[in-house]
Amino acid sequence: MTGMAWMTPAVFLGAVLMMPQAAHAKDQKPDAVEGKCNENGGVYWPPKPKGHSYGCLNPDGSGIVCGGSKKGCDSWTAITPLRSRPKRAQELGMPEKPPNK
Repeated sequence: MTGMAWMTPAVFLGAVLMMPQAAHAKDQKPDAVEGKCNENGGVYWPPKPKGHSYGCLNPDGSGIVCGGSKKGCDSWTAITPLRSRPKRAQELGMPEKPPNK
């Protein structure tokens, strides 16, 4: 019974530590995010006048979101390559197929 008493918290702690999370990036100004987004060929959305979020979605699926209800930025990397882009991205001017690398 004592072996099970320490094993349950250890398994729970291991599972929590293994959960994927967005990387917390340092706070970046909208101009910096937009410039980097344009360099990478991504889609940038600007902040609204009342302090809403802003960010960028890159062609490879990686991106960054800043502002909103919490301070700072969250970023993520591409995990799997995109075969085709969502319709909304195409409406924003991105081609249907991402570039091959």
